[in-house]
Amino acid sequence: MEVEDVRLGAELERLTEGATWCPVWHLQRPLSPTTATAAPPLPSSTYLKMAPAGTLAADVAVMQLLKSCDVPAPHVLHYAQGGEGQADFLLISALAGVHGATAEALSRPEALVRSFAGGLQSLHGQHSTALLRSAEDLGAKFDRRVAVRVARVERRLRVGEVPGHAERLEAILAHVAKPPPNVESDLVFTHGDYCLPNVIFQILNNQAGETEAELRVVGFVDLGSAGVADRYVDLASAVWSLRFNGLEKHVPAFLQCYTARSELSGHKITINQDKLDWYINMFTLT
Repeated sequence: MEVEDVRLGAELERLTEGATWCPVWHLQRPLSPTTATAAPPLPSSTYLKMAPAGTLAADVAVMQLLKSCDVPAPHVLHYAQGGEGQADFLLISALAGVHGATAEALSRPEALVRSFAGGLQSLHGQHSTALLRSAEDLGAKFDRRVAVRVARVERRLRVGEVPGHAERLEAILAHVAKPPPNVESDLVFTHGDYCLPNVIFQILNNQAGETEAELRVVGFVDLGSAGVADRYVDLASAVWSLRFNGLEKHVPAFLQCYTARSELSGHKITINQDKLDWYINMFTLT
Protein backbone atom coordinates (compact mmCIF):
# COMPACT_ATOMS: atom_id res chain seq x y z
CA MET A 1 0.00 0.00 0.00
CA GLU A 2 1.37 3.41 -0.99
CA VAL A 3 1.42 6.13 1.67
CA GLU A 4 -0.64 8.34 -0.66
CA ASP A 5 -3.41 5.70 -0.77
CA VAL A 6 -3.89 5.56 3.01
CA ARG A 7 -7.26 6.81 4.28
CA LEU A 8 -6.88 7.98 7.85
CA GLY A 9 -10.40 8.83 8.95
CA ALA A 10 -11.73 12.26 9.91
CA GLU A 11 -9.96 12.65 13.28
CA LEU A 12 -6.54 11.60 12.01
CA GLU A 13 -6.99 13.73 8.89
CA ARG A 14 -7.55 16.69 11.22
CA LEU A 15 -4.59 15.85 13.46
CA THR A 16 -2.19 15.40 10.55
CA GLU A 17 -3.40 18.26 8.35
CA GLY A 18 -0.53 19.81 6.45
CA ALA A 19 1.89 17.01 7.28
CA THR A 20 4.63 15.94 4.90
CA TRP A 21 4.76 12.16 4.64
CA CYS A 22 7.71 9.92 3.93
CA PRO A 23 8.05 6.14 4.33
CA VAL A 24 10.38 4.75 6.98
CA TRP A 25 11.60 1.22 6.45
CA HIS A 26 12.18 -1.02 9.44
CA LEU A 27 13.73 -4.46 9.60
CA GLN A 28 10.73 -6.44 10.84
CA ARG A 29 9.43 -9.99 10.83
CA PRO A 30 6.72 -10.96 8.31
CA LEU A 31 3.28 -9.53 9.09
CA SER A 32 4.77 -6.90 11.44
CA PRO A 33 3.23 -3.40 11.44
CA THR A 34 4.23 -0.91 8.76
CA THR A 35 5.39 2.42 10.11
CA ALA A 36 5.29 5.86 8.50
CA THR A 37 6.21 9.24 9.92
CA ALA A 38 4.49 12.58 9.77
CA ALA A 39 4.90 16.05 11.23
CA PRO A 40 1.45 17.18 12.41
CA PRO A 41 0.78 20.61 13.93
CA LEU A 42 0.89 19.42 17.57
CA PRO A 43 3.26 18.02 18.62
CA SER A 44 5.89 18.85 16.02
CA SER A 45 7.17 15.29 15.69
CA THR A 46 5.01 12.16 15.70
CA TYR A 47 4.86 8.63 14.40
CA LEU A 48 1.88 7.03 12.72
CA LYS A 49 1.76 3.25 12.81
CA MET A 50 -0.53 1.25 10.56
CA ALA A 51 -1.21 -2.46 11.04
CA PRO A 52 -3.94 -5.08 10.49
CA ALA A 53 -7.13 -4.40 12.44
CA GLY A 54 -6.85 -5.02 16.18
CA THR A 55 -3.11 -5.65 16.26
CA LEU A 56 -2.08 -2.29 17.74
CA ALA A 57 -4.34 -2.49 20.79
CA ALA A 58 -1.50 -4.08 22.80
CA ASP A 59 0.81 -1.16 22.01
CA VAL A 60 -1.80 1.29 23.29
CA ALA A 61 -2.37 -0.65 26.52
CA VAL A 62 1.36 -0.94 27.26
CA MET A 63 2.14 2.72 26.59
CA GLN A 64 -0.71 3.79 28.85
CA LEU A 65 0.52 1.43 31.58
CA LEU A 66 4.12 2.65 31.30
CA LYS A 67 3.05 6.27 31.48
CA SER A 68 1.02 5.55 34.62
CA CYS A 69 4.22 4.19 36.24
CA ASP A 70 6.48 7.03 35.02
CA VAL A 71 8.41 4.86 32.56
CA PRO A 72 9.53 6.88 29.52
CA ALA A 73 7.51 5.92 26.46
CA PRO A 74 5.64 7.73 23.66
CA HIS A 75 2.29 9.37 24.36
CA VAL A 76 -0.75 7.91 22.62
CA LEU A 77 -2.24 10.83 20.67
CA HIS A 78 -4.93 8.93 18.78
CA TYR A 79 -5.88 5.29 18.22
CA ALA A 80 -8.36 4.23 15.55
CA GLN A 81 -9.15 0.51 15.53
CA GLY A 82 -10.09 -0.78 12.11
CA GLY A 83 -12.91 -3.12 11.27
CA GLU A 84 -12.65 -6.38 9.34
CA GLY A 85 -10.34 -6.05 6.37
CA GLN A 86 -9.24 -2.59 7.47
CA ALA A 87 -6.23 -1.19 9.30
CA ASP A 88 -5.49 0.07 12.79
CA PHE A 89 -3.93 3.52 13.04
CA LEU A 90 -1.92 4.65 16.04
CA LEU A 91 -0.59 8.19 16.29
CA ILE A 92 2.09 8.63 18.98
CA SER A 93 4.54 11.29 20.07
CA ALA A 94 8.18 10.99 19.09
CA LEU A 95 10.92 10.65 21.69
CA ALA A 96 13.80 13.08 21.22
CA GLY A 97 16.99 11.17 20.48
CA VAL A 98 18.37 8.40 18.27
CA HIS A 99 17.68 4.71 18.37
CA GLY A 100 20.44 2.28 19.19
CA ALA A 101 20.97 0.93 15.68
CA THR A 102 21.81 4.31 14.15
CA ALA A 103 25.33 5.10 13.01
CA GLU A 104 25.59 7.78 15.71
CA ALA A 105 24.95 5.23 18.45
CA LEU A 106 26.88 2.31 16.96
CA SER A 107 29.99 4.48 16.54
CA ARG A 108 30.17 4.60 20.36
CA PRO A 109 29.93 0.87 21.12
CA GLU A 110 31.22 0.87 24.70
CA ALA A 111 28.99 3.73 25.79
CA LEU A 112 26.07 2.24 23.88
CA VAL A 113 26.43 -1.15 25.56
CA ARG A 114 26.64 0.42 29.02
CA SER A 115 23.53 2.49 28.46
CA PHE A 116 21.68 -0.37 26.76
CA ALA A 117 22.34 -2.58 29.80
CA GLY A 118 21.46 0.19 32.23
CA GLY A 119 18.17 0.89 30.51
CA LEU A 120 17.16 -2.75 30.71
CA GLN A 121 18.15 -3.04 34.35
CA SER A 122 16.10 0.04 35.22
CA LEU A 123 13.06 -1.45 33.50
CA HIS A 124 13.53 -4.77 35.32
CA GLY A 125 14.55 -3.13 38.59
CA GLN A 126 13.30 0.23 39.78
CA HIS A 127 10.24 0.29 37.50
CA SER A 128 9.28 -3.37 37.61
CA THR A 129 7.53 -3.53 41.00
CA ALA A 130 4.89 -0.96 40.08
CA LEU A 131 4.53 -2.35 36.56
CA LEU A 132 4.12 -5.92 37.82
CA ARG A 133 1.46 -4.85 40.29
CA SER A 134 -0.48 -2.99 37.62
CA ALA A 135 -0.05 -5.75 35.04
CA GLU A 136 -1.25 -8.45 37.44
CA ASP A 137 -4.34 -6.35 38.19
CA LEU A 138 -5.09 -6.25 34.46
CA GLY A 139 -4.74 -10.04 34.10
CA ALA A 140 -4.12 -11.94 30.87
CA LYS A 141 -3.65 -8.81 28.75
CA PHE A 142 -0.02 -8.58 29.89
CA ASP A 143 0.76 -12.28 30.34
CA ARG A 144 3.88 -13.07 28.27
CA ARG A 145 5.04 -16.12 30.21
CA VAL A 146 6.43 -19.34 28.74
CA ALA A 147 3.10 -21.11 28.17
CA VAL A 148 1.84 -18.16 26.13
CA ARG A 149 5.08 -17.89 24.17
CA VAL A 150 5.34 -21.61 23.44
CA ALA A 151 1.73 -21.75 22.23
CA ARG A 152 2.33 -18.79 19.91
CA VAL A 153 5.54 -20.26 18.48
CA GLU A 154 3.91 -23.66 17.95
CA ARG A 155 0.99 -22.05 16.13
CA ARG A 156 3.27 -19.95 13.91
CA LEU A 157 5.43 -22.95 13.06
CA ARG A 158 2.48 -25.18 12.19
CA VAL A 159 0.83 -22.64 9.89
CA GLY A 160 4.12 -21.82 8.17
CA GLU A 161 4.57 -18.25 9.43
CA VAL A 162 8.23 -18.90 10.29
CA PRO A 163 10.07 -19.39 6.98
CA GLY A 164 12.86 -21.90 6.52
CA HIS A 165 11.86 -24.39 9.22
CA ALA A 166 9.48 -26.79 7.43
CA GLU A 167 11.98 -29.65 7.13
CA ARG A 168 12.89 -29.51 10.83
CA LEU A 169 9.41 -28.71 12.14
CA GLU A 170 9.00 -31.62 14.56
CA ALA A 171 12.52 -31.28 15.96
CA ILE A 172 12.02 -27.56 16.54
CA LEU A 173 8.64 -28.14 18.17
CA ALA A 174 10.20 -30.73 20.48
CA HIS A 175 12.94 -28.28 21.46
CA VAL A 176 10.46 -25.48 22.10
CA ALA A 177 8.27 -27.74 24.22
CA LYS A 178 11.20 -28.76 26.48
CA PRO A 179 12.60 -25.62 28.07
CA PRO A 180 15.56 -25.88 30.46
CA PRO A 181 15.06 -26.04 34.25
CA ASN A 182 14.15 -22.77 35.96
CA VAL A 183 13.09 -21.30 32.62
CA GLU A 184 10.62 -19.07 34.40
CA SER A 185 12.15 -18.48 37.80
CA ASP A 186 12.54 -14.69 37.76
CA LEU A 187 9.45 -12.80 36.62
CA VAL A 188 9.73 -9.07 35.88
CA PHE A 189 7.94 -6.64 33.60
CA THR A 190 9.65 -7.15 30.24
CA HIS A 191 9.85 -5.01 27.12
CA GLY A 192 9.36 -8.14 25.04
CA ASP A 193 11.48 -6.97 22.10
CA TYR A 194 14.45 -5.26 23.74
CA CYS A 195 16.52 -4.59 20.63
CA LEU A 196 18.73 -1.64 19.78
CA PRO A 197 16.20 0.02 17.41
CA ASN A 198 13.55 -0.08 20.17
CA VAL A 199 15.54 1.97 22.69
CA ILE A 200 15.94 5.73 22.24
CA PHE A 201 19.16 7.38 23.43
CA GLN A 202 20.38 10.90 23.99
CA ILE A 203 24.03 11.39 23.05
CA LEU A 204 25.68 13.50 25.74
CA ASN A 205 28.60 15.87 25.22
CA ASN A 206 32.06 14.59 26.03
CA GLN A 207 33.29 15.53 29.48
CA ALA A 208 36.89 16.57 30.11
CA GLY A 209 39.20 13.59 29.76
CA GLU A 210 36.60 11.33 28.12
CA THR A 211 37.39 9.75 24.77
CA GLU A 212 33.85 8.63 23.99
CA ALA A 213 30.58 10.52 24.48
CA GLU A 214 28.11 8.90 26.86
CA LEU A 215 24.59 7.86 25.94
CA ARG A 216 21.50 8.08 28.11
CA VAL A 217 18.31 6.09 27.62
CA VAL A 218 15.37 8.46 27.15
CA GLY A 219 12.63 5.94 26.38
CA PHE A 220 11.36 2.70 24.91
CA VAL A 221 9.33 2.12 21.72
CA ASP A 222 7.60 -0.75 19.85
CA LEU A 223 6.01 -2.08 23.01
CA GLY A 224 3.33 -4.44 21.72
CA SER A 225 5.06 -7.52 23.18
CA ALA A 226 5.66 -6.07 26.66
CA GLY A 227 4.35 -7.81 29.76
CA VAL A 228 5.06 -10.20 32.59
CA ALA A 229 7.76 -12.77 31.79
CA ASP A 230 11.17 -14.01 32.88
CA ARG A 231 13.91 -11.38 32.55
CA TYR A 232 15.71 -13.67 30.07
CA VAL A 233 13.10 -12.72 27.45
CA ASP A 234 14.73 -9.28 27.26
CA LEU A 235 18.29 -10.49 27.82
CA ALA A 236 17.87 -12.84 24.85
CA SER A 237 16.54 -10.20 22.45
CA ALA A 238 19.25 -7.77 23.60
CA VAL A 239 22.04 -10.29 22.95
CA TRP A 240 20.53 -11.21 19.58
CA SER A 241 20.34 -7.52 18.64
CA LEU A 242 23.94 -6.81 19.65
CA ARG A 243 25.10 -9.70 17.49
CA PHE A 244 22.90 -8.67 14.57
CA ASN A 245 24.29 -5.13 14.68
CA GLY A 246 27.93 -6.21 14.66
CA LEU A 247 28.59 -5.94 18.39
CA GLU A 248 29.16 -9.63 19.14
CA LYS A 249 32.39 -8.94 21.01
CA HIS A 250 30.53 -6.56 23.32
CA VAL A 251 27.97 -9.16 24.49
CA PRO A 252 30.05 -10.18 27.57
CA ALA A 253 30.38 -6.51 28.58
CA PHE A 254 26.63 -6.03 28.20
CA LEU A 255 25.83 -9.03 30.41
CA GLN A 256 28.47 -8.04 32.97
CA CYS A 257 27.12 -4.49 33.15
CA TYR A 258 23.54 -5.71 33.51
CA THR A 259 24.36 -8.17 36.30
CA ALA A 260 26.56 -5.63 38.11
CA ARG A 261 23.82 -3.00 38.07
CA SER A 262 21.28 -5.59 39.21
CA GLU A 263 23.52 -6.59 42.12
CA LEU A 264 23.89 -2.94 43.14
CA SER A 265 20.10 -2.75 43.34
CA GLY A 266 20.02 -5.84 45.57
CA HIS A 267 19.32 -8.58 43.02
CA LYS A 268 22.22 -10.96 42.34
CA ILE A 269 22.06 -12.65 38.93
CA THR A 270 24.32 -15.32 37.45
CA ILE A 271 23.83 -15.77 33.71
CA ASN A 272 22.60 -19.26 32.80
CA GLN A 273 23.86 -19.87 29.25
CA ASP A 274 21.47 -22.77 28.50
CA LYS A 275 18.51 -20.67 29.56
CA LEU A 276 19.77 -17.69 27.54
CA ASP A 277 20.26 -19.84 24.43
CA TRP A 278 16.73 -21.29 24.75
CA TYR A 279 15.21 -17.82 24.95
CA ILE A 280 17.31 -16.59 22.02
CA ASN A 281 16.01 -19.50 19.96
CA MET A 282 12.45 -18.65 21.02
CA PHE A 283 13.02 -15.02 20.05
CA THR A 284 14.11 -15.96 16.53
CA LEU A 285 10.91 -18.00 16.11
CA THR A 286 8.52 -15.29 17.26
